[in-house]
Parts: sequence; structure tokens; C-alpha cells
Amino acid sequence: MKFGDINKTAKDVIESDYHTSAYSVKHQVGTSAESGQFKGAALTTSVDMFGGEKACATPAKVTWKQPNFFGVKGLSLDKLEQASNGKYACEVSVADGVHQVKGLKVVAKSDLADMSKVSLTSTYTGLSETLITCEIPPMNAGKSSFELTRLFGAFTFGAKLGMANLQQPSLGLRYAQGPFFAALTANVKDSVDAKAHCYYKVSNELEVAAACDTKMAAEVGVKCKASDSIIAKAKVDSKNFSTTLKYTLAKGFNVFCGCKLDLKTQSTSYGANVSLD
Repeated sequence: MKFGDINKTAKDVIESDYHTSAYSVKHQVGTSAESGQFKGAALTTSVDMFGGEKACATPAKVTWKQPNFFGVKGLSLDKLEQASNGKYACEVSVADGVHQVKGLKVVAKSDLADMSKVSLTSTYTGLSETLITCEIPPMNAGKSSFELTRLFGAFTFGAKLGMANLQQPSLGLRYAQGPFFAALTANVKDSVDAKAHCYYKVSNELEVAAACDTKMAAEVGVKCKASDSIIAKAKVDSKNFSTTLKYTLAKGFNVFCGCKLDLKTQSTSYGANVSLD
């Protein structure tokens, strides 16, 4: 488990898939199992709709990924992306199929424009119940970072630190047992900035989650599975109330719609997303 995923179980209920302020369409096509060296390739197009007069006529983001690039096992093009603003993002990974070190994966990231933004991330899972990650920007080694997560029964402990803040790490602890989940993350700087998450699975149809930080900013979310094709979510914090609905028309064909109410100004915003995979 990555350090950033320590609070994921609860965070997904509160934050993910809330389409409340924009309209978009996402379409993904992939190759079949009989496609030879291009097996597993996927091309994703995301288009923002109704952007207004000043927006680009086709504000789309195009992403291509290709495992086993050019038929080389262990070499993958994880992402080659052009955003609507014309900027690029590229990620290439090398696994043990190439270098023969079991459990080691190296990922190179670049925006294809600025060499100072190139980074190399090595992830090692060769130790039982342990994940070690090291990120090094070759042109700026002073911004390197290191993270470690380890499972201890129902508990997971994580730590992340950088060359610039070796004495100010980020720490995380999570507990998961049956339907209950709790996580605590903290950034140790001049003062401790911490946030706690908790989650409870009431049933297969109902999940609830809550979060609170050291500034006493709290939020509560609920996820309800009304049927096999309909999932509703809602959350509230000190500023906004948001709700969203996911409707699955067919396998791989999902429609999201949502709205957000500003509790102070009483203004509302709406959003929707159509996803075809």
C-alpha cells in the first residue's frame, strides 16, 4: 500500500466521484486479448463540455497506455497524455521482466518539455507486508523523497520524508478490521497538522465515513447502493453540501450527475459525466 492510500477507504466515500461543477464525457477503448504485442493497450479521451466562448473548441484530454510495450515483457507505457491546454505527460515503467529483480518497479515521469521535471520512482515489494518507495528527480536530487509502509496485522504504518525535511516526516497509521476502518495522518512541521478518517460498512448497501483535522474542520459522507445499477453519495462539511448519483446503464457505460450547495451563499452548482469503457 502506498503512503497516500492509508486513508483511502474512508476518503473515497467522502471525496471520489463527486461531479458537481462541470460537464464531461470520457471514452476508453482497448485492444482485445488477440492483439499480439498490443494486447492490453487503451486509449482514453476526456472532453469537457460547454466551456463557454473563451474555451477551446475541442477541450479534450487524450491518454494512451500500453503494457508490454512493443512486446517487451515488463516494459510498459503507463501514460502518454496530451491535456486540453496542449501540455504533455509521459510515464514509462520497467518491472522485473526486464531487470530480473523480483519486486522492483522503476517509473520514469516527464512532461516532455522540461528536463528539470523528470523524476524516477523506484518501488520495492520484495519484503513481506512491506512497500518501499524512493522518488529521485535526477536534475534536482535535493527534492528526493522516500516512503515506507508496513502491515502489522490489522494495522498499517507509513512514513514519508524528503531530503528537504528529514526531521519533519509525514506519518500515517490505519486500522482495518471487519466493517470498521480508521486512519490518522500527520505532517510534522513547526506544528503537527493531522487529520483523522473513520469508516463503517453498515451493510453491502450502506457505507458511512467521516473526517476531521486539527483545525476542527469536519466532513461526513454516506454511500448508498440502491440497486445493482444505482449508487448515491452525499457529503456535508462546514461550507458545502454535495450529492451525486451514479447510474450504470450497461457494463462499462456509467452516467454521473451531481450538485453542490454553498451553505453560506445558498448558491448551487451542477455537474455531470458520461463514461464509456
